[in-house]
Amino acid sequence: MVANLVLDGMLVSTQTIAEPVHAIVVKSGAGDVNLIPTGGRIEVRQTQHYVLEKPNVTLRVRDGVLTLDSDCSAIVLKCSADVRVTVPRGIDVTVEADAGDIDAREVNARSVHMQSDSGDVRLGLVGRQRLVWAHADSGRVEVIAANARAVDAQTDSGDVAVDVFRRAPRRVVVRSGSGFVQVLALNGDYAIKTRTDSGEVKIDGLSRNDRAPNSIEARSDSGDIALRAR
Repeated sequence: MVANLVLDGMLVSTQTIAEPVHAIVVKSGAGDVNLIPTGGRIEVRQTQHYVLEKPNVTLRVRDGVLTLDSDCSAIVLKCSADVRVTVPRGIDVTVEADAGDIDAREVNARSVHMQSDSGDVRLGLVGRQRLVWAHADSGRVEVIAANARAVDAQTDSGDVAVDVFRRAPRRVVVRSGSGFVQVLALNGDYAIKTRTDSGEVKIDGLSRNDRAPNSIEARSDSGDIALRAR
C-alpha cells in the first residue's frame, strides 16, 4: 500500500495486486470508474471525497476474482470514491455503478459487463471480446470495439452508439428509451430489425438479409436510428 494523502476531505490511495486474477468486479455506490490497460500487475487507485464520513471501501481477491466494493452510508453530507483500475489482457471485467460514469480506454478484456444507474458508459476496447454488455438507466452509452462477437448496448434515457470496426459482429443489440441510436459495422449482409415510435430510420451501406449469420437489432422509443457501413 502506497502512502495516503489526506487533504480537505480527500483521500488518495494506491494498491498493487500480487495475486493471480482472471476476473475483476467493481461495485461503486458513488463515483467514476476508469479502466486502463496494463502489461503488468493490477493497480487500484482510489480517490475518496468526503466531508465527515469517508466511503466504505473493501478490496479482496478470492478464487482469482478481484472484487472492489465502494459505498457511502452518509445521509446528509454525501461522499464518493473515484476508482481507476489497470486491466491486464484476457480477463473478464464487470462494473456496477449506482451513480457515476464508467470509462474504459484501450482495454483488452475477454468479456465486458458494465452497468451505470446514473452516468455515461464509454468503452474503447481492443482485442477480441466474446460479449460486450453496456447498459445505463440514465446516460449515454458508447461502445467502440475492434472485434466483439456480440454487443448489447442500451439506455433508458440517452444516445447509444456502437462501432465494431475490424470484424463483423455476430450480433448487435442497441436500444434507447429516448435518444439517437447509431451502429457502424463492416459492409456486408445482416439480419436487420429496426423500430422507432418517433423518429426516422436510415440504413446506409449495410444489406438486409434475413438469413445472414450476423444480425443487428436497433430500437428507439423516441429518436432516430442510423445504421451505417464503415
